[in-house]
Amino acid sequence: MLERIFFYPILGTDFYHTAFSYFIYGSACWLMECIFESIRQKKFVYDRGFNKGPICTIYGVAFLFIYFVLKPLDGKWLWLFLIGIVYTTTLEYVTAILLEKFFHQRLWDYSDMPFNFQGRIQLFISLAWGALVVLFFAFIHPLVTRMIDLLPKDAGLWICIALIILYFTDLGFSFRRRGREAKMKAATIE
Repeated sequence: MLERIFFYPILGTDFYHTAFSYFIYGSACWLMECIFESIRQKKFVYDRGFNKGPICTIYGVAFLFIYFVLKPLDGKWLWLFLIGIVYTTTLEYVTAILLEKFFHQRLWDYSDMPFNFQGRIQLFISLAWGALVVLFFAFIHPLVTRMIDLLPKDAGLWICIALIILYFTDLGFSFRRRGREAKMKAATIE
């Protein structure tokens, strides 16, 4: 039964590969964020993203949307770059607004960088996202798919299930924690 759920293809990719890709991208981008912010702030930074654990939900979701939405443009590098800039910048901006509105928190702030808009998006970061979208289709996703395929399917299935359980447990606690922090901020404002 689980095999049918996890290995049934949807839009050309099964849930097993989709879930593993989500965790790989979310964790890799968490590490990228930690490195970037550690360099920028000149101190070790590890608390990046919404979750407490080492995964940035927004990146996992963004890369899956990029994959499924932009897949028809695979190989059309200029279009991937340009649409990648618009898509990721829009996602970053909307996410910033939603996090600020519902949790009264800013998880990133580009105010100290030139060419930023409201500290939520920044030109060079947007250009970097566009380049990353091209790299994603040209090199990263094919490599990630090959890595996932190296796992024996039986063991990979149980690893995937364990990751899903851990992730959603962390996500639940993170929503609770962020909600408490938002209430405390709102109470100090009043």
